[in-house]
Amino acid sequence: MAYSAFEVEGPQGIIGPQGPDGPPGPAGPDDWADVQAFTVSGNWAKPASGSALHIFMMGGGAGGGGGCAHVIWTNHTGGAGGGAGGVTLGSRPFPMSSVTPATIAVVVGAGSAGGAAGAAFGGGGDSLAGGSSSFPTLTDAQGARPAMGGVGSTTLAGGVGGTGGTHSGCAGGAARTIAAAVKGGSATAALAFSGGGGGAGGSVNSANTAWAGGDGGNGGSTMQTAHAGGTAGAGAGPNGTDVATGVFGGGGGGAGGMSGGTVTGNNGYAGGNAGKYGAGGGGGGCGTNPAGGTFVGGAGGNGAGGIIVVVTV
Repeated sequence: MAYSAFEVEGPQGIIGPQGPDGPPGPAGPDDWADVQAFTVSGNWAKPASGSALHIFMMGGGAGGGGGCAHVIWTNHTGGAGGGAGGVTLGSRPFPMSSVTPATIAVVVGAGSAGGAAGAAFGGGGDSLAGGSSSFPTLTDAQGARPAMGGVGSTTLAGGVGGTGGTHSGCAGGAARTIAAAVKGGSATAALAFSGGGGGAGGSVNSANTAWAGGDGGNGGSTMQTAHAGGTAGAGAGPNGTDVATGVFGGGGGGAGGMSGGTVTGNNGYAGGNAGKYGAGGGGGGCGTNPAGGTFVGGAGGNGAGGIIVVVTV
């Protein structure tokens, strides 16, 4: 008699140890192949790969004008605030395989020094223009125009912001003796890519009343807090703040004006320096002099240098 064989599945055995890891897989593509930032002039180095460039350029900011130191009981102004540098944004097809040479020179515009303090019974010095930034094949981002030094008058226009291929920079604040100095220009929807303009220096009018310096303007899309100018008769303009993130610095504050008694005078205070990058310096406050006095005005604050950022994708 024949019998059929049956196989019965037994219980599962103990799980064995894990095997060795396999070899790593190929790297995925990078969203940004190469980023090079320049805060001073230098050479852009061609990366190994990429087919297009995205470039941000900002020109240098102008320093604030120096404050004057005219005779007491007359109208005389602090220096005007410096303007911010212009901005150019650009994108270009740029296959790395066809780029020669391996490096390309880029120029970053420097910020200009503030205007000199006015000598006794003299006007304040004008600042120089901020330097322009450039990268081949793109329109230059121009530096801001000079800010004028204080004079024996009632109104002094603020420095004009630089122009760029894409955006102009914010203007500096205007100095005046009939009211407080004007705040430096702040970035707005129309000027979202700009450092802040410098605040104007404080002035003194014919009634021997001293006026406060103007606030420095807010920088760019990061919208830094305004940087207050010096209080009339109290001190120097504060420096603009460097941004924690981004590239848009705050403008320097203008210095307060200094009045004097019937026979005394005072030196003017210095304007605040601009924050990085591209912002304008604050105007120097005016001083006052009695007959035979030797008091001087305050120097303008320095403008901030520009920046170039090149991204290859």
